[in-house]
Amino acid sequence: MASKKKPTRARTHELEDESYTKFRAARPSAWPVHKFDGSDDYGRDLLVEIFKNSQPTGNEFSVQLKARERLDGAPKVKLKMTTLNHWEDQPSPTLIVLWDAAADQLYYEWAHRLPWSDPTGEKKTRTIPVPHRWTDDTPAVLAEEADAYRKVRDLGQYFPVDLEVVGDEFFGEDAGAVVAAVIDALAPFKEFKVTFGKPQAPFVRITVLPNGAEVSLSGTPIRRMTYGATSAPRPEVIAGDVLFGLSFAVGTIGRRRDVAVRLMQSAVSHSYMAMAAGRLADAVAILASSDAQEALATLVHRTLGVENHPNAAEALLGLELTKKSMSDDLRKRLALGLEADAEEWQRPAAALRTAAWLVGPLDPAKAIELWDAAAAADVNTTKDPRYWSERGGIFFLDGQFDESVKAYKEAVRIGDEYSRPLLADALMLAGKYAEALKEFERSNIREGNANAEWRLKLIALTLIVDGLGIKQQNRDEFIAERMWQDNQPSKPSLEFIEEVLAVDALYGWASWAACPLAKEEGELSVGAHILAAVSLPGFAPTWQELAVVGLESGNWDIARDALLLARRFCGQEFIRMIHTDSFVTKELKGILLGLWAVLDDEPEFLAVLEQLWKEQNPDAAAAPPWLGSEERAVTADESNSM
Repeated sequence: MASKKKPTRARTHELEDESYTKFRAARPSAWPVHKFDGSDDYGRDLLVEIFKNSQPTGNEFSVQLKARERLDGAPKVKLKMTTLNHWEDQPSPTLIVLWDAAADQLYYEWAHRLPWSDPTGEKKTRTIPVPHRWTDDTPAVLAEEADAYRKVRDLGQYFPVDLEVVGDEFFGEDAGAVVAAVIDALAPFKEFKVTFGKPQAPFVRITVLPNGAEVSLSGTPIRRMTYGATSAPRPEVIAGDVLFGLSFAVGTIGRRRDVAVRLMQSAVSHSYMAMAAGRLADAVAILASSDAQEALATLVHRTLGVENHPNAAEALLGLELTKKSMSDDLRKRLALGLEADAEEWQRPAAALRTAAWLVGPLDPAKAIELWDAAAAADVNTTKDPRYWSERGGIFFLDGQFDESVKAYKEAVRIGDEYSRPLLADALMLAGKYAEALKEFERSNIREGNANAEWRLKLIALTLIVDGLGIKQQNRDEFIAERMWQDNQPSKPSLEFIEEVLAVDALYGWASWAACPLAKEEGELSVGAHILAAVSLPGFAPTWQELAVVGLESGNWDIARDALLLARRFCGQEFIRMIHTDSFVTKELKGILLGLWAVLDDEPEFLAVLEQLWKEQNPDAAAAPPWLGSEERAVTADESNSM
């Protein structure tokens, strides 16, 4: 009789169990081992607690177990980059353990001790050497490293930390000059003390290699620098690279940004590593956000200030990330420095464009001068939409709206659709309302938080053009202000308000005064509230009133846009007003604060709206109007009425 076929167990599963058994046997019996329950999908199999003299040390580490029937060459494993990146953010280190079944041998390596690799790169996996054999001394080594991992993440508590500088040979010569240069470079930093004995964790170890150097802050990845030059770099270059590499470990992992910035400031004059791909954008951003003017000017001069520098794009990215937070003095200094650098270039347009972009609205005349110089240096500059959009923005912020319109029109003409709503905005402030309305209608602004201002301005323009019948006007804010002040303190009539708006349809106090008049007549007047808000963007009450009117009229999208713009233009002043304004009821405050917390998540915004509505209308059978499948559009009557 034929035997029935039965399932067999895969050898890989057997190897997994055997590796676990071997690891448990190898680790000290006093160290508890906990298995993850399988819900952890990030490559961690075990959690190990470290005990000393039967007492917990507070240190622990995770383990990823790997097993091979037989090794083919040096011990190594392949891991996902996403897994390695995840491990870097964990409070405890991860140990990679590989068991070679044929040799009955365990190997190990700490994930955090791997040489630094760019976490934003395109590689999806990384092959990891696992070179260390497990011996009787391994548990003590692991305990020491786990302790260093924990301490380095609170580095300031242990200052000054031990500093060890070692090395025998550098490019075929004695390494003494390089060792001395590194020690001298770190001498001004009282956070580090040179030691010639066994350093105590946390510590810094600098190793001079025959063709480079290693920077190691205990409990962090090793940063290795190699030099392909045929002749040895100068000792001060190596010292600068060491300080630069150390700055990232101290700042990102050691959480002492202040010390990291000082290290970077000392490094940038000589360091090659500061200008290398992978870290340059971060270095520029760190120095810019710290207002380290001298160091940043030096780094920009050595990268963006060099014609055809291979990593200029990275330096520019760092500036773009921090431009808004830079001080005015810093931006002007960098711009003037690049203008001076451009004098030495054969083709200076790129440096001049960057200088113009930096100085921008700070000095409109200078910015336009630089853009003109860039265009004169390279005729292709004017074929780039950015040239026209940047000019449009400079003129706009300087109040030269007609010139802004000309520039934005050219940007749109050569294909820049992102400039179309900017063109519409410039047309609106130039008093060309009908044309502005058409450009907004042609713009892709229906979705996205960034387009909230444009969506509301489109509705405001509908009121001006269709409701007030003003298609175009030569705006005169001065006369409108005089008319308004001369009428004070009388309560303005709707007829007087329309007279003022006929002089300047964007005179915000007039449209703001129309809002309560509309309410008195039983109209919500969404259009008037929107016109008032976009005309007085820094006045927090307009946004609060608009948000309330939006909710009362069932226009949740308008309410959300109002709150988005309140955050943008008023920030914490809006929150302060909600808490202190006696006209804001407790119920309204709860609604606005609840919605404010979920502004960036549209589905969550609607969910909070539904919850708040149900709490206030527990007996209502129908759903509120904003919970339909389609957002409710503002009717013509609502947008056209004052």
